[in-house]
Amino acid sequence: MILIPRKSKEKGTYSTLKAMVNLSQKYKKLGLILLDKTSKRDEHILMEYLRTLTLNGVKVIDLGYVSGQTLIEAYQASDVVVQPTSVDSFGMVFLEAWACGKPVIAANYGAIPEIINNGSNGFLVKFGDWEEIERAIITFIHDVNLKIKLGEKGRQDVIKKYSIENMIQKTERIYDSIKNK
Repeated sequence: MILIPRKSKEKGTYSTLKAMVNLSQKYKKLGLILLDKTSKRDEHILMEYLRTLTLNGVKVIDLGYVSGQTLIEAYQASDVVVQPTSVDSFGMVFLEAWACGKPVIAANYGAIPEIINNGSNGFLVKFGDWEEIERAIITFIHDVNLKIKLGEKGRQDVIKKYSIENMIQKTERIYDSIKNK
């Protein structure tokens, strides 16, 4: 089950869906979970991809905007989270995925490579390159142990770097350094 957390061209949705259409011709047991609202600008193109995927036998679940427990359950139901964005400066989606132990596929763009180490806690692809996205998904399909390993490494990174306790300590160090100037 592939999870696409945000639906827009800039978030890499079109290239991910194109990869999914191609994959659906090779693999019969594919599923797709979509989150977030669809903009009017993107709706027509998105619907064409989803129609093709459904005709190819892909189970498509479009939850729209969700939060709280439903969001957590969507992440937990997925195998891989794909968001090869060209507009995110940090990537909260990746932290959410990792908190649920899921591996990620993201664009090698902007600051994203500062949190995602290619091959260690996820895969980085060129923005808009649906063939690279497809290859990354195929890697996870064929290597379940790698999928689990990258998801767990991401989860450990979240605990180590982004836990409440760690964030408090970092904030206190910043305040102390300012206070001591």
